[in-house]
Amino acid sequence: MEWICKKNSGKLQGYEKFLSAAYLKKFENQYQVFTSDNGLIDLSKDVDPATYKMIQNQVILKFKETNKDTFKVEEEVVLKLQIKNVPSLTIKIFEFNTETYYKKNLQPFDTSINLDGMVASFEESTQYSDPKNKIHDREFKFPHLANKVGLFIVEFQGNGKQSRAVVKKGNLTLIHKSTAAGHSAFIIDHNRAVCNSKRTGLWIDGKFYPADKKDGSICIPYAKQRQVYKTIMINDDFAQLTEFDRKTENYDSFKVFYHLNFESMLVGSQAQILVKPILNINGRKTSVALLQNAKVTIKIKNFIDASEVTKTFENLRFKDDEDMILNFRVPPNVEDLVINMTAQVLNVTNAKMETKDAASKQIDLRTWKDRANNKEFYLRKIGEDYFLNLLGRNGEGCAEKKLKLTLQYPGGEIRTELTTDKEGKVGLGKLPLVTDLSATYRDEHLHGARSEAWSLKTLNIDQWTQADDYHITQEEGHVSIPINQGALKKHEVSLKKMIDGKVLANLYDKITIQP
Repeated sequence: MEWICKKNSGKLQGYEKFLSAAYLKKFENQYQVFTSDNGLIDLSKDVDPATYKMIQNQVILKFKETNKDTFKVEEEVVLKLQIKNVPSLTIKIFEFNTETYYKKNLQPFDTSINLDGMVASFEESTQYSDPKNKIHDREFKFPHLANKVGLFIVEFQGNGKQSRAVVKKGNLTLIHKSTAAGHSAFIIDHNRAVCNSKRTGLWIDGKFYPADKKDGSICIPYAKQRQVYKTIMINDDFAQLTEFDRKTENYDSFKVFYHLNFESMLVGSQAQILVKPILNINGRKTSVALLQNAKVTIKIKNFIDASEVTKTFENLRFKDDEDMILNFRVPPNVEDLVINMTAQVLNVTNAKMETKDAASKQIDLRTWKDRANNKEFYLRKIGEDYFLNLLGRNGEGCAEKKLKLTLQYPGGEIRTELTTDKEGKVGLGKLPLVTDLSATYRDEHLHGARSEAWSLKTLNIDQWTQADDYHITQEEGHVSIPINQGALKKHEVSLKKMIDGKVLANLYDKITIQP
């Protein structure tokens, strides 16, 4: 209203539909008195001497709405007030010991706190000779509060009135996470830096937990019962109240990822399965080295008579930076595998062992056994001649393997059997009349066969026909897959490390295409 009066020469016309005319008139008269330089002489007839004297004797000592809400630590504090009829103004600054206050009260700071008996850290008085009827806007600067951290009350007193401002310079924030050893907490200051001074820590339930002097971490043991505590954050001489949710030691999730190396599922050979457990405490991943008495059971089912063979691996010890690979001998006629893992973990807070049982996983091998030892056919045309290669899981040539071929031409077909050379290759010649070609490889140790077919009418010169995806089990060294450099660019290829269909790493930078 004051701003509107100032803008409209002391008038509030047009606001009658919002406020009563009597109230608007009273405010106009008051504004005239507040801004008059010559007392009653400049006022309208609506302001009689009694009204003027009443308004003149009013004491105003209040903060302006344009004051800043926050001050940075490095800033000086500037406060703006409206002052009227205050011939003598006293300013006092009280600096609080926040740690003592919060330890005593465990409540947010009460701005109406009684200051009687407290000694101000700063005090000054100023005399004014302003007319009693006029309001003045005054600005007060406190440069000595710049670069100080703490809680201050700035109190203004004059002519029976007082106004106070609570100024907090600095801010502390608590962050924490669950670990196997308990809560790992950090106090962050106003510059978003971790606090690690000589006196940094937390007061929780009457006990002080100091911060590590090197990294600022604060270790808080788990409680036997979950509870939210009023907590005091301490950094040097500054304290701030917060809440801390102190949890119990709860290993709430135990999962295991299994990945079977299908290429190793050859009858009589040693197959490999990767076991990767994941242990969570209070929803956060923790070290699998905590697992004790770990046991993995593999049940292998025969598809002929439904009999089962069980293989058990006991007392396994896991590490966070190493994969656990288990080997087992592959019996004939495997239909599926069922894998299960159990382990124990010590709950230190409750001093007892907890048994964890991960969900079982069934791996169906009935479709896999038809892949004939995971061999792949590659047909290539070099110049005028065709060559057919049979390659293994790592790109190696399969030597001396019998292939059954069917060559179709207009009006008939030819069936034949050829054996690959030492490079896993058979030469087919020019094939001038052949329109379609199919090849079959059957491994005597596995049920099923590997077959592939090509239409020679759509085959480009020097072009391979090959699968879109390859499963590679080598951990180290080089794996070669024959391709046509002219038909394939590096950006068309990807190489990824995967477990159970989940991508663990992108190995694109490991790919090279050579002539």
